Amino acid sequence: MSNAQFSSFQIAKMLGVSRQAVNQWIDKGFIASYRTPGGHRRVMLEGLVTFLNARKMPLPEELEGYAVAPSSLAAMAEVAIVDEDRGRAAAVEQALLKLAPKTRLRAFDNLVDGLLAIGARPPNCC
Repeated sequence: MSNAQFSSFQIAKMLGVSRQAVNQWIDKGFIASYRTPGGHRRVMLEGLVTFLNARKMPLPEELEGYAVAPSSLAAMAEVAIVDEDRGRAAAVEQALLKLAPKTRLRAFDNLVDGLLAIGARPPNCC
């Protein structure tokens, strides 16, 4: 992933919206950002791509030259399947991959292993 960063003005220009709209999205937490020592907002490439994917917005042409990780472009979901019945877990896995082929799956055949793995890498959902 590139460590490119963008100002709210640059993002507004790319998306064809006002700088104020971008600042509101940042202030509401829709776009992950940080502030420079001078108080200016900066958005990393990954945060911008995540925002675009969540809102099903196309990737602007200006971003095509950057190294965007495939997982960011696909808004890849990660799903943990915990089931003692390996056959049922495999069926669920196949069904999920048909519905969302870019989903990353983790399968566990016992609850303890599944919970330990999820605890080691908790969801980034809320």
